[in-house]
Amino acid sequence: MTFQRGVVSALLIAAVVSWLFRSRFRPENLQPDLKGKVAVVTGGSRGIGKGIAVALGEAGATVYITGRSLKKSSPPDTNKTDTEGSLEETCKLVTEAGGECIPLAVDNTDDRKVQGFLNEITKKHGHISVLVNNAFSGVSYMEKHVGEPFWQKGSGRVADITGSWVQSGPCTAEL
Repeated sequence: MTFQRGVVSALLIAAVVSWLFRSRFRPENLQPDLKGKVAVVTGGSRGIGKGIAVALGEAGATVYITGRSLKKSSPPDTNKTDTEGSLEETCKLVTEAGGECIPLAVDNTDDRKVQGFLNEITKKHGHISVLVNNAFSGVSYMEKHVGEPFWQKGSGRVADITGSWVQSGPCTAEL
């Protein structure tokens, strides 16, 4: 009799667990809901930043994207793969995906400008929910200086980490 109770108990537990997992992990329950959330994506005009901005928009977030300029500055080079893009193009994709997008031309190496746009966002929305530090201005410099030891490149040229620090600091209290 004890064996039968054990089997019945195990089956009952398995049925409950199965029901819980089936309802919780349905595809419609796995999509994040970011409605009412405010996201900032630096370097949002192309590549990884562009993809993250579109995904955040698809999840319903209000997405602020930054980059050096709003429009393309030169015609696309057919030899380049995903190096061309603009904030306006990304914004269009974010909007088409269901989000609200605000493009801002910001030099992420200028502490005052970064602090200014972060202050504007927190003043308007009261918070920043998601910060994606994606901007990196060292690619063209690195291409020109391949093979040089890093200590010969000069200060501030090894890696552009100041933008991440400047943006993370003010946002930390908000997150």
